[in-house]
Amino acid sequence: MITLSIQTQTNTTQISPFNNHNQLLDYHSNGQQVASTSSNTNTHNGHSIAGSPADGRLPHSDDDKRSSETIKTWSKSVLSSLTLPFLGKTHHTQYTTASPYYHQQQQQNGYITTSGNHGDDSSYHQVSKSDIHTVDSPDGYDNHTRFIPYNTNNSDTIVTLPERTRSTPSISSTDSAADVTSLLPTSPSTPAPLFQRFVKEHAIWIPVLSIFYFTWFIFVVGIMVLHIIVYFVTIILYFFNDKTRRFVLALFIYLIYVLVYDSMRVVPNYLISNIHTEDVYNIEKKLFGIYSNKRLVTFNEYFYNHHIGVLDVLTGVLYLNWIPIPLLYSFYLYRYKRKRDYLDFALTFLLTNIIGFIIYYIVPTAPPWYIELYGFEIKTDISGNPAGFTYFEQITGFKIFSSMYAKNANVFAAIPSLHAAYPLLCVLYGNLSKKLWLQIFFVLFTLGIWFSAVYSRHHYVLDVLLGATCSLSAYLIYKILSTKVPAVIKVLNNYEKII
Repeated sequence: MITLSIQTQTNTTQISPFNNHNQLLDYHSNGQQVASTSSNTNTHNGHSIAGSPADGRLPHSDDDKRSSETIKTWSKSVLSSLTLPFLGKTHHTQYTTASPYYHQQQQQNGYITTSGNHGDDSSYHQVSKSDIHTVDSPDGYDNHTRFIPYNTNNSDTIVTLPERTRSTPSISSTDSAADVTSLLPTSPSTPAPLFQRFVKEHAIWIPVLSIFYFTWFIFVVGIMVLHIIVYFVTIILYFFNDKTRRFVLALFIYLIYVLVYDSMRVVPNYLISNIHTEDVYNIEKKLFGIYSNKRLVTFNEYFYNHHIGVLDVLTGVLYLNWIPIPLLYSFYLYRYKRKRDYLDFALTFLLTNIIGFIIYYIVPTAPPWYIELYGFEIKTDISGNPAGFTYFEQITGFKIFSSMYAKNANVFAAIPSLHAAYPLLCVLYGNLSKKLWLQIFFVLFTLGIWFSAVYSRHHYVLDVLLGATCSLSAYLIYKILSTKVPAVIKVLNNYEKII
């Protein structure tokens, strides 16, 4: 049994269903609520307390285990009665006992009743956290008993809580007050703001962004049907409801990536720097060359002469998922994990691309298949080529890669390999899933993509390693910015709130 003292804040009380002031609300450790009547009555400040000695303390008694009638429907709403306005009679000196009410599979709730020489009524009292005080157990009481003599203006309140069962940790004198406060009402949380489909700010920035968007793609990049579809889908989802608006705002990071990549056609990287062909090829052969038929060749040249049907299909399937799987994983983080986890992944993805695009313009590099077709001669009026994935198309009958590489915005972008960079981000952020099997899958998937890039003759081993370095660099830079720079932290916190 735990006995606590609480100073009553008001003398106005609500009359309870008990008609006999000698009846005190008692309890059993098994959670049953009973009303017990004791023949032993002591007085304190001129008022009687059933079953307590003259000093006002509530000792253990055999009457504690005696059951009378079961508390009925009113016990279900006793916790809410703590917060109700108190109407009824006014008392000056009161003694109360609190008997917790148990719900199956729920935390205990409680209420407080009072009894005194004021007629045939009992009362409920409102208490606050600051009114709760604890003292050490007096002699003759077990370690679970706490009695607090508290007397202000002849107004005392004693709260008695049940003894802890074996399955519940025992409460100490230092945390008794904190434990009892769980019985007190808490202020409701602030409701989320209602969704506003249109606000006056929309009349300003939506037309501005729309004009900029269509001006850029009509007069600079070149408008395509895909650009129009992306625009209208984005607008519809933004105004549809709150969830779709948050999703569009979260997806904005990837929209920036797509638009920037597509806009790289405006200024090709070979107009900024010289294209590298022979020098990179020789470095690759020197660092990672192998001997085949007594001749030093690159891995790309070896696989050109030694390809297997199963690997042709497997590498094609893996290569098609170089972007979808990282995107799906980021959406998984958005849906099932913290929004901040999604932001970390998506922004690191964007930063990886920014670093990669900068390197594209510093070191424009021809891919291995270009050397096979054109040697070391510079040709800029060419389109992309499926290279080793031609075998995949021959086996499956799907011309996926031919269609995809025909629209390639940049042929001389072998260094770094972003095909190798994206899946590595899944490995770096795989621990956010808390799923070991998924982390293992990401490792195997990344290794498979790396092998596919070399096997298909789209990248050198050197390209793959530089792509992985690009991801690691972006990851480390983002970690520093997002944890050490206050301005970045503030922006991320605000962004997290709107998605």
